[in-house]
Amino acid sequence: TAVECVLSQGRQLLQFTRNRLSPSSTRALRCLGSWLQCDLVVHDELVQVVKLKKKRLRDKDQVDSN
Repeated sequence: TAVECVLSQGRQLLQFTRNRLSPSSTRALRCLGSWLQCDLVVHDELVQVVKLKKKRLRDKDQVDSN
């Protein structure tokens, strides 16, 4: 999945875009990757949360544009 792809390429992501990530975002990404590897976060639940957040942002954008 997209989430796994991003997290598995964390080093590459951080090397090329670290100047655009805040320290807290970098820390959160690394923690989340570790939690996923240790099965402390349920992958399917994480995907649901991300999808819900995207939907809320889209809905907010639609309301703001009207």
